[in-house]
Amino acid sequence: MLGVNVGDLLRKASEALGPSIHDVLKFHLRKNLGEDPFLVVEKNPRRFLDALMLTAGSENAVVYLKLLCIQLNKMGININETEFINAFKERKPDKLKKALGLT
Repeated sequence: MLGVNVGDLLRKASEALGPSIHDVLKFHLRKNLGEDPFLVVEKNPRRFLDALMLTAGSENAVVYLKLLCIQLNKMGININETEFINAFKERKPDKLKKALGLT
């Protein structure tokens, strides 16, 4: 998928979950991170995950990532849920890009 970046892809998947989930999480993540969370995930997926866990709790953070994975699969991006979630544990974006098929 040339021309597509991680942040835009995850933003679209999050928006597909509905405005109540997306807008509330984005608001709180932006507050915790001090910048657009979908720009942060582009540079440092682990920082995004840490803020997500702080905002929503560990279990809910995993649920949100699983929901993103479902939306990404609906968008035609066939990814492995475990690989996708584990990619957020990295501080470098390469593993997440690979999980999304962007490399």
